[in-house]
Amino acid sequence: MPADTDWALLVLGIFATAYACAGIGMLVAAFSKTLDNFAAIMNFVIFPVFFLSGSLYPVANLSGLLGVAAHLNPYTYGVDLLKHALPQVSGHAADFAVTLDVAVLAGFAVLAFAVSAWRFSREQAYAPLFGFGGPKKGGPGAGKPGGGKTA
Repeated sequence: MPADTDWALLVLGIFATAYACAGIGMLVAAFSKTLDNFAAIMNFVIFPVFFLSGSLYPVANLSGLLGVAAHLNPYTYGVDLLKHALPQVSGHAADFAVTLDVAVLAGFAVLAFAVSAWRFSREQAYAPLFGFGGPKKGGPGAGKPGGGKTA
């Protein structure tokens, strides 16, 4: 490792990015019906998020819709935080301030885990998403308080 490696920032970057990644996984799992469904959706999420993260090229070079997508991508801020910790290794200058990187990663992780917890909660587990899906009207327990659940 180069002598100018910021070890504290490197550890912070790894953990903050890991929590944001876990948040994405929890969000996908919260809205997936089966394990196979989860795996398929994750393939469609991970690759675009990775390619738009700035790990392969500078985010500053992206314009238009790709630039907007990169700035909305939490992985972009994780990669940028690692660029701050390893300035000689990355080969590219960091695009954002360290405080912005940490704030975006923490905010995204908190929001993702909160939405996932809400979705996984007992009341929301089988509720329709935006009016689509969920248990059919007139099914077992329809019209009964508590949905036909017994204590």
